[in-house]
Parts: sequence; C-alpha cells; structure tokens
Amino acid sequence: MNREFLDAVQDLSAQLEAGDITQQIFDDTIEGLAFEPEQKALNVAKYIRSLEIEAEAIKVVEDARKSARESLQKKAASLREYLARELDASGLSPKDSEISVSTKRNPPSVLVDDFDKLDAEFVRVVPEKYEADKNKLKDALKAGREIDGARLERKLALTIK
Repeated sequence: MNREFLDAVQDLSAQLEAGDITQQIFDDTIEGLAFEPEQKALNVAKYIRSLEIEAEAIKVVEDARKSARESLQKKAASLREYLARELDASGLSPKDSEISVSTKRNPPSVLVDDFDKLDAEFVRVVPEKYEADKNKLKDALKAGREIDGARLERKLALTIK
C-alpha cells in the first residue's frame, strides 16, 4: 500500500469520523488523489482489509474481556449466595472499618416450574410483537406493487481477498 495514499486516507477518515468533513468531501478528496484509478482502487481495498483485520482483532479482545467479566460475575454471584446462606444459618453480621455484611429476608417471589400445568386464571396474554414480513414485502415489490413505507434497494457487494 502506498504510504502517501495511506496517510491521506487515514487523515481524511479521522476528519470524517470527527465530523470535520462530510462524506461527500471525503469521497471527492479521495477521488482527487493523484493516483491511477486501478492503483487507487487497490490501495483503498488494502486499507479496507487492514481496517477489517484490526476491527476483528478488537472483537476478539472484546469477546475475551466479556468472557472474563461474565466469569467474574458468576463467581461473585456464587460467593454471594454462599455467604448469605452461611450468615443466615449462623446469625452473624460481621463488620469492620471497611465493610459490613448482613442478611435480610426478601419478600416471597414466584417461581413457575411448569407453565403448561397452570390454570387459565393464572395466565395472561402478552401483546403480540409486530414486525414487517420482509419476504412478503420483497415478493410484492418485485411484482410491481407500490407499498407506502417500503421499497426495494439494491446494494453493491465488495469482495476483498
């Protein structure tokens, strides 16, 4: 990848992200860079690939951090349950200058073990969820129907290998 091109694109990308320039100015400036069209396309594709690789690396780190966070939360919840049981059984409420620990009885909560066994009087209907049926919309729009609130859009796919 051409270093001059990379520097220009990174600078423009930062300005676009910061809101200092519009997408149109970004596009026009990239288009105006003095490179052969094929070389420009290859440089942009290489930059895209490097951004995608960096984004994937960040996702891997995020996933690992999420897993570590969830593990810590599970350990804390397990220890919280253990400590509550032990303090309740012993009647202790330990405290020192940094922390105090106590238990209290919460109001009773309902656990449903088998929903299908409940009488109708104990069941309520939750309102239905409405969402667009995109397959039906697509078929109707392809058939030539005009539908307020929906339209077909054809996007370009870019493959970088």
